[in-house]
Amino acid sequence: MKFKHLFSLAFFFFGLCELSLLPAQARAPIAFPVTYSGGHLFVDLDSDFGKLHLLLDTGWDRSAISSQVVNTAGSIPVTKGRTISLQGYGSNSVAQAYRSITASLRVGQAEIYSGTMDAMSMDPPSKALNEHVDGVLGWDFFEQRCVRLDYGNQTITVAEPSQCSSLPHSHATADGHWTAEGMVIPGHIDFANGRCATAMLRLDTGSDASIFLRSEYRRIAGLEPNPTDKSGHYGEGTNGPYQSDLVRTKRVRLGDGWLTFSDGAILIGRPGSRLNNIGLSQLLKRRRSVDGEIGNAILERLIVTFDPFARKVYLEPTDRTVKK
Repeated sequence: MKFKHLFSLAFFFFGLCELSLLPAQARAPIAFPVTYSGGHLFVDLDSDFGKLHLLLDTGWDRSAISSQVVNTAGSIPVTKGRTISLQGYGSNSVAQAYRSITASLRVGQAEIYSGTMDAMSMDPPSKALNEHVDGVLGWDFFEQRCVRLDYGNQTITVAEPSQCSSLPHSHATADGHWTAEGMVIPGHIDFANGRCATAMLRLDTGSDASIFLRSEYRRIAGLEPNPTDKSGHYGEGTNGPYQSDLVRTKRVRLGDGWLTFSDGAILIGRPGSRLNNIGLSQLLKRRRSVDGEIGNAILERLIVTFDPFARKVYLEPTDRTVKK
């Protein structure tokens, strides 16, 4: 399994997402470039604020735009300022001021997103990515439209939700749960020490890791539960720096077992590597808690289609895919 230096922008907002659904009339699918660089996905879209360079992140529940961009526009109506608590990777608690705006994002004249976005500082993600971004296109975007990500050809196709199953490609459905905070699928991990574990893993296009597990999995993987040494892997998240440890695996099976990786490695966080990590578990308690994320080091081997109409995700094999 391929491993990359880990960074995840996955975090969640307290409160409910506010969506303004797109008109129901059928429109032809729109295909446009997506940049896959440094283990992350970026898109350049038109808006009322001009051209925006956005991170594409299924781990960010509500799309956001730089407050600096909004302030420069001046004429865009915004709500009264509020404070939001962030959950995500890093050891420093972060609370940010934000305002809500209603925005439309387009490819040329074709609208692909319409809804409420949070106007807030983009300094934390820009710093962690080492690349300036004007905002984040988050999970609410994937809840509005059928989105097909082709990492190999660096293209994204956006269609009406009702058109998702008619896109010209075969579907391999991953068993899982479509939730307000992301798509969660089961995983079965066989560690090199002979032990095994099951985990509910969220598909996170904001992470460049293969799989990242919470610190609760350290003991079963044969790791010291509370290490104090400096030998771990360092990452930078929305809440600052954090540490994790690389663990060898014999096999990882994802979804319904269709996708299998052998002789690889995953990351397991150290205590405190992710703040407020019970937040999503509480929100999903009627389903199952989320135990970690699947990042782009795995997703890049696939063509991934998010279908909000059927509330499913489709994983297509490519010539880089390891199958069972």
